[in-house]
Amino acid sequence: MLGFGLPNAQVDIAKLHGRQLRRLHPHIEASSRLGDALTRWKLPPLTWPSVVSEATASALLYLRLQREIALTA
Repeated sequence: MLGFGLPNAQVDIAKLHGRQLRRLHPHIEASSRLGDALTRWKLPPLTWPSVVSEATASALLYLRLQREIALTA
């Protein structure tokens, strides 16, 4: 798309959320909606949908999931 690669690694938050949720609760169906994931991991909901708030929420979710993974490993 850009014609060159980006140096930063990409993380699929939805896959990470689904994997961790299945690990802890195999019988629960994981939703791919950001709002559902925020609720599930007890993070503040999106108050106003915008690119910045979604990026911030995704970053908070990533940090929470990394913490949960470290605690359950």
